[in-house]
Amino acid sequence: MSRPTGARGGEAPLVRRRLVEGGRHISWTAGGEGPALLVLSGWVSHLSVDWSVGPVGDFHRSLAESFRVIRYDPPGVGMSAEEEPDFSRERQLADLVAVVDACAEERVIVLASGLAGPLALLFASRYPDRVSRLVLFGTAPSFTADRDHPDGLANDLPGAVERLVRADWHLGSRLVAELLLPGTRPDEVRWYADYQRMCAQPEAAAALFLDSCALNAWSELAEVAVPTLLLRREDSYLCPAAVARRMVEALPEAVSRTLPGGASLPYFTDPETVLAELAAFANPGRGLLTDRELAVIGRARDGLSNRAIARILGISEHTAARHLANINVKLGVNSRGMAVARAMELALI
Repeated sequence: MSRPTGARGGEAPLVRRRLVEGGRHISWTAGGEGPALLVLSGWVSHLSVDWSVGPVGDFHRSLAESFRVIRYDPPGVGMSAEEEPDFSRERQLADLVAVVDACAEERVIVLASGLAGPLALLFASRYPDRVSRLVLFGTAPSFTADRDHPDGLANDLPGAVERLVRADWHLGSRLVAELLLPGTRPDEVRWYADYQRMCAQPEAAAALFLDSCALNAWSELAEVAVPTLLLRREDSYLCPAAVARRMVEALPEAVSRTLPGGASLPYFTDPETVLAELAAFANPGRGLLTDRELAVIGRARDGLSNRAIARILGISEHTAARHLANINVKLGVNSRGMAVARAMELALI
């Protein structure tokens, strides 16, 4: 399967459509160059708006300077709004697999924020061969309180929000903005409330909120066998300190960072720090290989011989072989296949 060409830098990426089970379609995009980064919106989304408007657009365009940013609007939302919404757990997982298949990536780094945390954790647990690293911002394995999760939201809150969103989308969007952005400037809360109404109609937004709050991934954390970075703001409603500690204890390979503020979405309150943390975690081998070595191992990943690599890069076959030998030493492996696997694990290619 060939990889569709993504947009570079600030160029708006081409919106594509993927047919999924049941005859529905998902709209998706891939913009930028670099390691594949699948971004799960923390709430409603709109592929066009999310690339071009306000803090959300600024954030995604900044991501595309370092990553191949993959985004999608689930059926019923954004540019997939004409499709019948279905936000059940199994449907959302199947849609995620369909998007990763559509963008021709074997494995992706996953960035999830806000209400997308449980879905991202379930995806990493059930499809470990499709996820290389997981970054969670201001989110948790579940959101409502129970015996094992006493720090969650009141049990009747999701239903109350869902009913308000259906009854009055203006008031409902403001309430969700307050929930996701505690401590954020009033003008940013107003902007995000308006943004939500650009992304979805109230019926789909209400269903997405209620079904997202119903997901629970606590029991599957031990199966998330990929490096995981948990970023949270100290006053987050969705990811209080006690929840973050439990997550780090339960996840096999996790680290946590706490930042000032309260927003559970990365677009507000110093997004530059979030971008820097993400880049450092997603590219642990940055600087390990030279640009030429990265070019060589990238061609090796595509299955090219030393002779073909040399011809493409304008070097001798002997030089190509020497680069591969140096790569093996730097990555601590002893074969071409192991070097490719290690480079992909480190998100170098």
